[in-house]
This record gives sequence, structure tokens and C-alpha cells, in this order.
Amino acid sequence: MIFIQALERAQTRPVEQQKARKKITLTASKPDSDLVDLSSTASHIVNIKINKDTSAEFDASLNIESILLQQSLLYLSNLAVPIYSLLTLNLKQNEWDLSLQKPPKTLPSYRIQHTTGYSNAVRHSPTEIINYAFSMTIISKENQHHKFSVDIRVARFTQHNNHWPQPSIEKIQLNPVQSFYSSELLQIAERELVFFFDQDGDTNQAAPILNTMRNDSGLKLSKDNPFFHGLRVWRCRGEKVDIALLGDPKLGAIQITI
Repeated sequence: MIFIQALERAQTRPVEQQKARKKITLTASKPDSDLVDLSSTASHIVNIKINKDTSAEFDASLNIESILLQQSLLYLSNLAVPIYSLLTLNLKQNEWDLSLQKPPKTLPSYRIQHTTGYSNAVRHSPTEIINYAFSMTIISKENQHHKFSVDIRVARFTQHNNHWPQPSIEKIQLNPVQSFYSSELLQIAERELVFFFDQDGDTNQAAPILNTMRNDSGLKLSKDNPFFHGLRVWRCRGEKVDIALLGDPKLGAIQITI
């Protein structure tokens, strides 16, 4: 069993003690087609407007989703991904406009998946979307078990570049996580989450946000981790795709919204 600690100071309080919520709005245009090849992603630039209420707290339910995502990436990359909320970065301004390249397709190739089981014997396209399905139990402070599922979708070339294992049709069982969340909160949290993972962004994609930090004395900066170069994690809800995390080579990941 894994025992976790909250990722950030603003996320360490149980939901019952929180006094306010962080408000972030994000708008993005939908691509013309989900069937566009990834080589043409330059045509899918979306403008994202981020508004932050600096007096608000980070919603604890979002932290639950961060934990699920973090544990899934830990399994795939054997790397603990630090995640920072906008509040913990001590930023001077509350609003940013970012232009990001949106993935033109995020749906996995179910026909190939179910007929071949991702077999190495079959020749696959590097732009084929594959899916890692995870199942994990979060244990409440009342010691009750709550099951969640997380799907991580990537293009096959991303899997290859990161030396990830071949995905399985069966769900991957992650170790249980002991939390300080109440069963009441865990019961209402979203149980099935889907993310699309890519590293196609610019190395300095988070610069408009990070350049407004008052100081970085409280952050754990790394030397320069290539895993976070251009890292983008998108939240998938049906056909809608929203940016969730932005990577920075020295910082790790910044949580934009989930």
C-alpha cells in the first residue's frame, strides 16, 4: 500500500476545511476532424484564456484527480511527476492567454486493440492512438475503499520515445493509496477519467505563466528533465479536450485545469 502526501500546500487541507474554490475558465475551439494525421497538428492551434482568483483555494476533488494521474505516470515512466497549482506559484497576475497546439485525434484504435491485443508481431502506425487502462483504489480517512479508473492515451511514437511497456487490454491494477479524504467526498468524485498525453509542445510553453512568479524559493527546481520538455496532458470528456497540465523542464508540471 502506498501512503501519499499532498502535492502542494494549498492542497493539503481536507475539503471540509476549505473556505473557497479556485476558479479557472478555459475555452478552446474543436478541431475540424478527429481523423487528421498527427503530422498536421500545426493547423490545430487553439487560444486558451486562463483566469485565476488568487484568493481562492484549490478544490480538493481536483487533487484526487491529480493523484490518480500522477500514480498512472509513475507506473509508466517510473518517475514521480511534481504537480504545482497556479496558486502555489505565487504569481503576480491573474490572467494569461496561451496559444497551444491541440492534438487532432485522441480516440484509441479500438478495432486494432481488440483484434491484435497490441501484439508486437503486427506492424503499427507511429501515429496510432493506444490506451493504457488503470484501476486504483483510494482509501478514505474512514478506511473505506473507493475504486477509480484512469485511461492514459498516447500516440504510439510517444510510447516508443519514453520506452513505455506495451499496453494491455486488461486494466492495470495500481497499488492502493491511503488518503485523508472523507468517504463522502470520494463517493461524489468522478470515477472514470481519461487523459491524452503528448510531448509535442514547446520547451518554453509555460514561460508566460512562470515569468510572472514573484519568487521560486519554495519550489523544487530540477537540473533539466527532458521528460517535461513540451509535456502536455489533456483532459478528455467525450469529444471535448481541455488542457490539464503543462510541463516545464525545470519545474515539472503545472496544473491548469481538470
